[in-house]
Amino acid sequence: MSVLIVDRGEGTPSGETAALDKVLVPVMKVATEKLPGVKFEQALWSRSIITKGGSGHSVHMSILRRLLLIWTLIFWQGGFMFYGGVVVPVGSRILGSDQEQGWITQSVTNYLNVAGAVCLIAWGWDVFAERVASPGGRRLRWLSWWFLVLALGVLAWLHLRMDDLLDLDGFLILDRRRFRSFHQWYLSVSTAQWVVSIMLSSLTIRSWSEGDAAQSGGATAPPPS
Repeated sequence: MSVLIVDRGEGTPSGETAALDKVLVPVMKVATEKLPGVKFEQALWSRSIITKGGSGHSVHMSILRRLLLIWTLIFWQGGFMFYGGVVVPVGSRILGSDQEQGWITQSVTNYLNVAGAVCLIAWGWDVFAERVASPGGRRLRWLSWWFLVLALGVLAWLHLRMDDLLDLDGFLILDRRRFRSFHQWYLSVSTAQWVVSIMLSSLTIRSWSEGDAAQSGGATAPPPS
């Protein structure tokens, strides 16, 4: 038989929490009575599940911070994958050559790098704010973040070097050998940046999970007996 236990945690419930108790406790009683094999032992609303330390401000800020990171990351790395996987081959086919498409990419990558800078600011804020994770995990997040910052700086520098080898008015490449070398480095650094972004995304989700578990530690559900 399973036992459902939701612990109230420490502190005195506020008026809003007490009102929720009046609604939720009867509902949970009825629900557990209808579920075979589940016994209702205790159903108390825990403020610690929603807030930490009785304040909703930190939770609201955490949600805002995570949403900001998610959307800026989607725009940056999602845009990078979509542009490289769809726009570049389609543009090359329609325009007739990779070089013709490259003139568009030369401008678009500036916007991608700016998007990366915005995302890394949000990501740095998140790494700084999420302190519940293990010290080793947090250090790995910081190392990954600094790698992404360094990679973005290298990409910006390479972009400037390639721009120096272009005649944008006449759509000419002034030194193809040097341009090709810089371009290969640009692709390699971009790929490494993408891989580390995926790794840091995984570490970030794990950190969020650990932080949420620490905040809602009052809720327990023993295994079926």
